[in-house]
Amino acid sequence: MLNIEDFEPQNFKKDITEAEIKKLKEEYEKLIKEKEKQIFKKAFEEGYKKAKEELESKFLQEKNNLVKQLEEEKHRLEKEQEKELLNQITKIKEQIKNEINDFKNNLLNLLVDSLEKILEILFISPENADFLKKTINNILEELESDSFIKIVVDKETGKHLKDKGLNVEIADIDKGTFIIKFDNFSLESKLKEKMETIKNEIKREIKENT
Repeated sequence: MLNIEDFEPQNFKKDITEAEIKKLKEEYEKLIKEKEKQIFKKAFEEGYKKAKEELESKFLQEKNNLVKQLEEEKHRLEKEQEKELLNQITKIKEQIKNEINDFKNNLLNLLVDSLEKILEILFISPENADFLKKTINNILEELESDSFIKIVVDKETGKHLKDKGLNVEIADIDKGTFIIKFDNFSLESKLKEKMETIKNEIKREIKENT
């Protein structure tokens, strides 16, 4: 290995040739270049390694942050979807409940209306004329029959009572309604009010048992 002291003037032989000096100089320059290459290579490798580690660490950190953000966003969306799904289910349940109630009410009204028609037909039918006459006679017996003037009924009912021996007057009143007139007062039987009472009672019974 050459040392810088080798090139001191006192160390040169007096008979050293220019060719030897040139050769020594070239070897020294070559040695310096090799040292520079080694130093540069080592510095480059260390710098590259450090930069690579820093980049990998930064990339890993960014990756972890991105994964965390994605997980949070996924969780948020799942919560929103779950909430929206629950709202939809609640709305559907409420809609079904309302539709069932509407159906029940419509069915109930249809049933009650049908019963009302049936009751009305039965009440004013010719077969019930004797029963209606008997009812009126019972009322007359309980009161002062001598003061009885007449019974006012609708046209349809009057058809069935005229031949029952009663003083009947036909008037424009509701079917099934009759008014018994005495000297000083009147008794009125209103079919519609009775039907309404029956309808309400039927509705109440059906609702209590459904």
